[in-house]
Amino acid sequence: MADLNELEQKTKQYHFAEDALAEAIRRMEDEIADVTRRHMRGIKLRFERTKEAYEDLYAEIVSAPDVFTKPKTRTINGVVCGFKKSKGMVAIADEAVTIRLIEKHFNQDMADTLIKTTKKCIKKALANLPASDLKKIGVNVEETGDKAVIALAASDTEKLIAAFRKKYMEDAQGDEEIEEAV
Repeated sequence: MADLNELEQKTKQYHFAEDALAEAIRRMEDEIADVTRRHMRGIKLRFERTKEAYEDLYAEIVSAPDVFTKPKTRTINGVVCGFKKSKGMVAIADEAVTIRLIEKHFNQDMADTLIKTTKKCIKKALANLPASDLKKIGVNVEETGDKAVIALAASDTEKLIAAFRKKYMEDAQGDEEIEEAV
């Protein structure tokens, strides 16, 4: 069983580890910002050139539809260009009116296919109900006992680490590894 001295040592180790992690994240974010600043001007310039080239090519295609009669598209220098049939877009001016008209003019099965109805329990609201009411409606409350709590008092460090975990760790795919910077 741990005594208070051991807990003090372990919390000190944990706090130092969190601080080291936060510092490594700060250094990485600073380097990312430096790289972004160094390259952004060139990227913006290339983006503008690409946009102009796209607009010039688009104008050329639109001005020469007879070149694309058969076939309607061509691949030239690795670029597919030409014409294709547009699928069109559904535009709804007033969704409430459209829903009422669907329900008026179509049977229930068709209306169910065309209208999305979503019903979900609101867990935060349910958490405010007494246990007796929750039992009546088939809701169980889980994990209600005591649990260990570890949180840094320095909230800035915690926020930085949480942001890092969300941005870099949760989105990692496959066998990607994150190198440790020392």
